[in-house]
Amino acid sequence: MVAKVLRFVSPVRPAPDGPTGVELVKRAQEGDEAARAQLFRRHFAGTRALIFRLVPYDGELEDLVQDTFVQAMESIGSLRTPEAFSGWLRGIAVRVVRNRLRRRGLARRLGLAGTEESQLDIAVSREAPPDVGAELIATYRAFRALKVDSRIILELSRIEGLTNAEVAEALALSLSTVKRHLASAEVEFKDELNRQARGR
Repeated sequence: MVAKVLRFVSPVRPAPDGPTGVELVKRAQEGDEAARAQLFRRHFAGTRALIFRLVPYDGELEDLVQDTFVQAMESIGSLRTPEAFSGWLRGIAVRVVRNRLRRRGLARRLGLAGTEESQLDIAVSREAPPDVGAELIATYRAFRALKVDSRIILELSRIEGLTNAEVAEALALSLSTVKRHLASAEVEFKDELNRQARGR
């Protein structure tokens, strides 16, 4: 079901893939501000699209994107293989989202934050037929019912199409941990969808 409705996620689309820009990364590591600005322009759309697909109902999308690039530029000197910049940046974006979701979950448990239910319709493109829109909202509602790590792992695997190894790299987790979370998340996700269907 997830794959069927994903084309109706709105409103951002990632930019076409281009060269990794190894020399650009090397210059940025040497402190070249123009190179850093060019890396930002080159990877902004794709990073924003990734974050949007992970949390399309989040009112702090631009803050999450900005935090990702700030962290990336502050730590770019630690990147040992410039060819891996795209995957490395993706990992930073995923961890920024993960940390934000964990803080938000804690705030909700302490009664310091409301729910995001009213934001779910933001995820649906205006072009989506009503039944597909309802499925997409149900999909994200089910994602949100999962624990943070399980939710992100399932989204990266099923929405982004990453391999288990790529998910493990993005989240700095072991491959066995990713496999365990993914297996349990699949069951929890299906159970949540069934629960929603029964509650209609």
